[in-house]
Amino acid sequence: MAPILRLDRISKNFAGLAALKDVSFEVEEGGLFGLIGPNGAGKTTLLSVIAGSQAPSSGSITFRGRDFTGARSFRAVRSGIARTHQVPKPFRSLSVLENAEVWLRLCRDSDPGEGALLLSETVTPHPSPLPMG
Repeated sequence: MAPILRLDRISKNFAGLAALKDVSFEVEEGGLFGLIGPNGAGKTTLLSVIAGSQAPSSGSITFRGRDFTGARSFRAVRSGIARTHQVPKPFRSLSVLENAEVWLRLCRDSDPGEGALLLSETVTPHPSPLPMG
């Protein structure tokens, strides 16, 4: 089965500073993909590039077999890509899942039978540093 999302050598530069450099991965439909890294590692920038709020400096993005490189955010939403930010529950009366479903329902041109992609950015505080080694 073809992946629902494919990134090939995505890079993003800001005034000569590389926030992302040659990022490549695939996400299978129905899969769960985690992105972990320290502050400043480029996680938020990567989600912004996938969701269309920032264009990559180089590389390519394929979503459902279509080229999405540099696609604007409205096109991403209409195609089935939804993104949450670090506020996991913007609608306080709804659960996190229900909040995500609100955005997925806004994907007007997305066929519910086809896969959709939710990019969710959450911050999980740790009571103490993670053990090393």
